[in-house]
This record gives sequence, C-alpha cells and structure tokens, in this order.
Amino acid sequence: MDGYVGLDIIGAMEGTDKSSCVGKAWDYLRHYEAALKDLQHEKINLIEIGVQNGNSTRVWKWFFSQANIIGIDINPACARWAQDRVKIEIGSQTDGKFLDRVCHDHPPTVIIDDGSHMSEHIIFTFERAFPQLLPGGYYIIEDFGGQPIPPAKSKTPDAASYFLELARCCHGGQLFKSNQKFTKAILDQVDSITLFKRAALVRKKHAARDVPKAVAIAEAYLGEQQRLAGARDRLAAYVVRHGGPPDLAENILQASIEADKPSALRLLLRAENLARVGKTAEAAAVLKQAAECPPGLHLVMLRMATLQSSLGDLEGALQIARQAARQRPKHYAKRVAALEQQLAARNRPPAPQ
Repeated sequence: MDGYVGLDIIGAMEGTDKSSCVGKAWDYLRHYEAALKDLQHEKINLIEIGVQNGNSTRVWKWFFSQANIIGIDINPACARWAQDRVKIEIGSQTDGKFLDRVCHDHPPTVIIDDGSHMSEHIIFTFERAFPQLLPGGYYIIEDFGGQPIPPAKSKTPDAASYFLELARCCHGGQLFKSNQKFTKAILDQVDSITLFKRAALVRKKHAARDVPKAVAIAEAYLGEQQRLAGARDRLAAYVVRHGGPPDLAENILQASIEADKPSALRLLLRAENLARVGKTAEAAAVLKQAAECPPGLHLVMLRMATLQSSLGDLEGALQIARQAARQRPKHYAKRVAALEQQLAARNRPPAPQ
C-alpha cells in the first residue's frame, strides 16, 4: 500500500496540479515524497523554476521544514509570493548568467523545472544548472509533452527523448553509441534517473565516501568470516578508488603482499596509490615490477598501460597494451594504435627551421 500521501494531500489543499486530484492531476508529489523524505528536515536550498500562483512554493515550505525555497519566474508580479524562507528571483531560465548567479547565491540540493516546458528551454536549463547541483542532489523535470515535438530537422530533440537517451547512455556506458553528445560534467555525474508519468528525476552522484568507516566495517566482517581469497586486495582497491588515506591503502597492500606474494594486481594498486600522492618515481618502479609478473586479466593490464602512459613510459604502456590486445583484440586494437601514434609522434625528429 502506498504510504506517501502527506505531500500529496497538502499539494491538493494548496491547489497545485502536481497533486493527484487538482487540474491535470499529474500525481508527482507522492514520487517526490518517497525520493526526498530524507531531506525533509535538512537545511538545504530548493530552487523551483516556475512560480505562477505560489502554490507549490508553499507546499515545499511546509514539507521541507528547514529549507530555503527559491522560486524563479519571468513575471515580476510573482515577487509578491516571497515570505519567510521563500525568496523569489525574477529572470528567465534561458538566461545562463542569471541561472549561474542564482545557483551561486543559493547552492541547490534540489532543482525543479516547472517553467516553460519547452524542450529547448528544458535541455538548456538542465545542462547549465545540473553541474551546479550539490553532490547527492536531485534535479526534477516536470510536464514533458507540454509543447509539440520539434520538427525532424531541429537540432534540439524533444525533452522526453533527451532524458531517455541520457538514461540509455548511463545504462549502456561505452557500449551504447548515442546520437546525443552529453558533456562529461553531466554524464559522469549522473547517479540514477527515475522516469514516471511525463516527468523525470535525475540524481547526482554523492560526495566522497567515508572510507575509514567502510574499512572498519570490512575489518569487522573479515573477522567473522573464513579467509576470503583476494579480500584484502579488494579492500585496498576500494580505498584507492574512493580517495581514502594513502597510508591506509599502503598498509593493507603491504600486509597482503607479506601474507601471500606479489601479483600484478597488488603491485598495480601500490603504483596507483603512490602516483596519486605524487610519488611518481616510486610508482614507476613498482609498476615495472608489476609488468614482470605473469600476465593477468586484460582489464588489469589495461589499467597498467594507462598508468604507465600517464607516467610518461609510452614504451612500457605499449608493451602491456599489446598483451591485453592478445586477449581481447577487438576491444584494445584502437588503444594499441593510439599508443603507437603517440610514441611515433614523440620520437619524430623536429622539422628543420
């Protein structure tokens, strides 16, 4: 049974069609309550584009007991809906500098686009404002289909297709070839996308994890279990990948190597850990040891090649990449060719003056 009715009934009382029984009854609010309930009593900034009669700003003020609500509208008359914890900014969602200023003045945890509903405006606003959303924040787009689908020759897709494409790219990663070119600031920061009736909710990735806490949990877990093969290697990889304390990762890896033996993966992790704190010479030496180990999984070798390349050892990177390509020729042929080109360009004598 659906228990998320509090926000919906207040929305109905205020007369907003985001509720389940007013106007077009989009029934958005129960979805929002389910997604945003953990923020209900947090000190956050919520930006809503489209104020109109101020109905939803009052709903947000009621639901988010500690939040600042910032409403955006092009109609100067909407300024009258300002009140305690509710600020109204007059401007257009198509004005990039205006959006930048509002997001700078009120760093948002939640952004709701209930503005013009025109696809071009929706996409422009999302691409401008989503990168400025705080980590772990939510970006909501309402009322897809409020405007006609753009003509076939239009450079701007309809908004529904845009967010479906974004979801497909996030789901398929490099395996999905998209006709829509999303910026790195968007594609790398999308944590999840939820689609419901003519609306979408995009979650931004969280801030860094509490790595020391995670390690403490892992140590307690390992103390209760029989020996798990490779568990400490994976624990070290977790620390390195999530930017945990370098000394902590080093201690885990050293203990793993002493308890067992060096391996390509363990040494690669040590090299990555050293490289991220600027110890490039030590990282290169450890990486050379890793390259002398028996060939491992192609993914490990590819990471080794990437790190060697970043340390300036193109010859070593090319040698390891070729080993990976022997296991997966179709996957890594382009990587080998790119390294060969880089090496040739570096070794090419300068043109005569």
